Amino acid sequence: MGNKRSGTSLLVRLLNLHPEMFASHESDILWILYQARNEWPRRYQCYPWDGPLGMNKTLQDCAHIFNSSPSLANDGKAIFNTFCRVEEHLRRLAAPTPPASSIKWVGDKKPVQQSDPELRPFIEEHFPDARYLHIVRHPRAVIASKLEAVKTWPVVPEFWKKRPEFVLDRWALHEDWVLQAKATMKSPIHTLRFEDLCSKPIETMEGVFAFFGLNLPGEAANFLVRDVKPDPNKKYDSFLLPHSNHARRIMELYQYS
Repeated sequence: MGNKRSGTSLLVRLLNLHPEMFASHESDILWILYQARNEWPRRYQCYPWDGPLGMNKTLQDCAHIFNSSPSLANDGKAIFNTFCRVEEHLRRLAAPTPPASSIKWVGDKKPVQQSDPELRPFIEEHFPDARYLHIVRHPRAVIASKLEAVKTWPVVPEFWKKRPEFVLDRWALHEDWVLQAKATMKSPIHTLRFEDLCSKPIETMEGVFAFFGLNLPGEAANFLVRDVKPDPNKKYDSFLLPHSNHARRIMELYQYS
């Protein structure tokens, strides 16, 4: 849960170093299942606050699964089973990982979608035992990184192309969605700051793995010591963050100046 450009890719890479975890990279599987909950549509719509690349790749890579799956109408078991089949197929397409029998936790990285108030009831209904990671980063770095990506990436979410004030307000709104989820959802939500992951990597990731009832694996500890940079936000210090009372309230909550 949270916002893109907040360290989610690093976090997923660290999770996947554990032999009992697998997190897919922005497969959009829950958004796909949400659209298919009544019947399989001929055309899927891109999530409005995201780009289409992840969804399209999953639809292509897992077409044989979707084509062979039954109607999902009012069938929670079919929705859950389709999710598991897709994730297992994506796991096999990824870099070599342990046998499926050793995997205890499976998930997907889609920080905005999975905190969206429209999707949350659907996720809660069909995945009642889910747990959520929320990673938050100083908005100066998040907004500057998004504006930078617009210049260099071939495809980005459309709203990243708008004025910085608009992008910042969306950042604050998406973080508000997380706060709403914490107040209303029964599922556990663990929050970590990207800055703490970088400055106190061992301690922070020990807390993350403990949230899932697991220990920090040695491979992850070695990666944290060797490759995690202590101050990744420094290159964005010159970016002037627009003024926003909404964003300021969120920033103060997470002790950002």
